[in-house]
Amino acid sequence: MTDSKTPFDYRLRLQVPADSSDRVLLEYLKAESHPTYLEKEMVLAALRMCWLPLAYEQSDASCEEVQRLAHDAILRLREQIQYLAAIAGISTSVPAESAFPQAASVSSPRVESVRLSRPAIASAPGSEDGYEEDLFGDD
Repeated sequence: MTDSKTPFDYRLRLQVPADSSDRVLLEYLKAESHPTYLEKEMVLAALRMCWLPLAYEQSDASCEEVQRLAHDAILRLREQIQYLAAIAGISTSVPAESAFPQAASVSSPRVESVRLSRPAIASAPGSEDGYEEDLFGDD
C-alpha cells in the first residue's frame, strides 16, 4: 500500500518535429518568463480540464463525484475559451451561460452513464503527417 504522504512520480518525455507547432507549444510551457504559472501547473490544469472526469469515471468514484468534476472541468474550459477569444480578438459563438443550462444544477440523484465513442485527436497544425490518430486504440 502506498503512503499518502509519498509523492506519486510520473515522467513524460516527448520528441516532436523541430518545425512543428508542438515544439512552439512545448517551448512556451518550458519558458521561465511566465508571470503567473509554472510549467507543471499549466500542464496539470490542461489535463484536469480534458481528462480528469474521464479518469474518475473509469475508477470507483461515485456518480456525484464524476458529475462534480465534469462540471468543474466545463467551467474551466469555458473560462479558457473566453480568455483565448479575448487575446485573439474573436467572439465566441455560444455564450458560456447558455451552452449547458442543465449543468447549472445537478438535481437527479442517479444519472445513467452514456457511453460515447472517444474523439480522435487530430495531429497538431503545422505537423508533417496531417492525419488523425486514435490515441486510445478502441475505435
